[in-house]
Amino acid sequence: MKVLLSPNPYRDRGLKTAMTAKRILEDNGAQVVICLPFDLEDSSRVHLPAHQPFGQMSAELEDTDVLVCFGGDGTILHAARDANAHQIPVLGINLGSVGFMAELEQHELSMLSRLTAGKYTIEKRMMLDITVRRDGRRVFSETALNDAVVTKGTSVARVLDLQVTGDRTVISSFSVEALSYNETMGDWRTHDGIDIASSLGTRVQATAKGVVSAVYEDDVMGVTVVVDHGNELFSVYSNLEENPPVAVGDTVASDTVVGEVGETSVAESGKQPHLHFAMYQGDAPINPEDYLGQ
Repeated sequence: MKVLLSPNPYRDRGLKTAMTAKRILEDNGAQVVICLPFDLEDSSRVHLPAHQPFGQMSAELEDTDVLVCFGGDGTILHAARDANAHQIPVLGINLGSVGFMAELEQHELSMLSRLTAGKYTIEKRMMLDITVRRDGRRVFSETALNDAVVTKGTSVARVLDLQVTGDRTVISSFSVEALSYNETMGDWRTHDGIDIASSLGTRVQATAKGVVSAVYEDDVMGVTVVVDHGNELFSVYSNLEENPPVAVGDTVASDTVVGEVGETSVAESGKQPHLHFAMYQGDAPINPEDYLGQ
């Protein structure tokens, strides 16, 4: 087995952690190569082991079995882009402050011996294929893990109008701290949920088990169903067809139909048919995207 180690030299001072990992893997029969994840600046004061050779990432990835990176989440995100081109699994070892994406902590290096023994599983992660087009011409493309960021660059700050799609379905994003333009009402306002485009009559299922706490027609958001999930967590389904099939006090599961997509929201009638989905913790709106898929 060939294992490529990619330590962030600004996190792994003197590459002490990477060198310890190298010894563990070599003692268990692995071929180990070390490659830095990026070029160092000439002015950087990074100490590297004097007698340790370093490979070129692009060349070494050609026949690598596993890429092990050392650093924080940023290091792992960078490594994922390199490894994706060769379909190589990535194992992250956290040397950062949090390390949500890392699988191992620094004190767990002994577990690397499981790699050569084949005692591991591979979890697949979705990646993003990003393309920027200007006047119909592609000016930028990249692959990324987790997110892509649109910034104003060096120009003056200004509001950007974006159409966000998921699987070619238009979605209006959650926005309670920044104003978004409402085309129907012709003004700028907060948006306490997300709008998920769908066909009229599409069945809407509860996002999790709970008890229906309210069924009503809102003057602005139309026919609405509210489900209480306990601990003051509520999911809200608006712009539904009239006469939803649930009533206050009904117990629902994660697949219970609470209504159908309609056109009852006055504030969002200018959009294509969609479900307005919101979630609240007590009286405070929270981002529904943090709960979808859980």
